[in-house]
Amino acid sequence: MQIETSALSGRMLEYRVIVANVGEIGSVTECNEGFARCAALHKYGADDGDLRSGTMRGLIFEDDDFFVMPA
Repeated sequence: MQIETSALSGRMLEYRVIVANVGEIGSVTECNEGFARCAALHKYGADDGDLRSGTMRGLIFEDDDFFVMPA
């Protein structure tokens, strides 16, 4: 298993969260891109309650393509 050196050093970076065909929906702070993707799903991932309540803006849905990039 390969661990990025930034994860070992504890250096945190801010990553912008961008959803394809939507744009930037927010940001997360993590030590590497992989953790930032996980944090983005945790923070902005839509669940069934969001679908029922009609809340759709600023969320990542199951079929959305999204990426993170350093801010």
